[in-house]
Amino acid sequence: MSRLLLTTLFLAFLHASTAVAADTQTDDPLSGRSVQDEGRMEKSSRLISNAFFNLDDDLKGIALYPIEHTRETLFFLGGIGALVAVDKPVTRYYQDKVEPVFNGYTIKTPGWGANLGLNGADSYLVAGIAGSYALGIAFNDEKSQQAALLATKASIYSIMLSHLLLKAITGRQRPVSNLSTATGDKPPFTTDPYAFGHFTKPTLGSFSGGSSMPSYHFTQYFAVARVYAKVYDNYLIPYGVAAALLTADIKSHRHWVADMVAGALIGTMIGSVVAGNAEDTTASTTMVFPAYSGEQISLNIYHQF
Repeated sequence: MSRLLLTTLFLAFLHASTAVAADTQTDDPLSGRSVQDEGRMEKSSRLISNAFFNLDDDLKGIALYPIEHTRETLFFLGGIGALVAVDKPVTRYYQDKVEPVFNGYTIKTPGWGANLGLNGADSYLVAGIAGSYALGIAFNDEKSQQAALLATKASIYSIMLSHLLLKAITGRQRPVSNLSTATGDKPPFTTDPYAFGHFTKPTLGSFSGGSSMPSYHFTQYFAVARVYAKVYDNYLIPYGVAAALLTADIKSHRHWVADMVAGALIGTMIGSVVAGNAEDTTASTTMVFPAYSGEQISLNIYHQF
């Protein structure tokens, strides 16, 4: 049943990605600008150039976000601080009342996912982004390609900010699996919500000690959902898919509630910055990108009048 639900949501997600494929005139999804008589390779080259032309703007936007959005950042930090203060009873309630609802709901890792070092839901997230891009190429659909490219960037930034940087800075220990009984788990798992400062070296691999805050998975899934929501102006399907993936094998996340909320907010910020910068890039007047017509490779200059 759980696999049927996931498959249904996944197909709905891909359907949204190709909803405009039958349109003979393609539109830039963020600027609203029409691009007519553009070949598949020309469009693909332009979108790749668009997506990766402004990496420095993305990193600058993420780094300066707390300064440029001071009130929002202070509200965010205050809310997370307050949640940390009550994290033990809140997380205990979450473990006792919320997690049991999803008992038995797991996603089997496909063989190709295991070969890439991916687990369960992560495999389907990668497949969704890759599928969106492949369908965009096949149907010459601009939105599918751009959303997939931006989601890839958002995922990379999530790894950099949440997994490599912030986890190392906070050094928070993960909670035991059952705070009500506090049995069955050995250190570094803890019943103390204030167990910060257990610093570790940044690493791409998964690790238990000092790796609780923020939740990397919540950061990544909300960043990707935010990108697709912005590109398609549709929040139900992207966030519905994200929720279906995040609740799969829910007990394996092993986070305090504040960690998950922090990850979701950080991911939303990353997705907003990436989509916003893409809009600024597509609104620029001149762009240079390589193109392949089937007979020759050329360097094209695109200019909006």
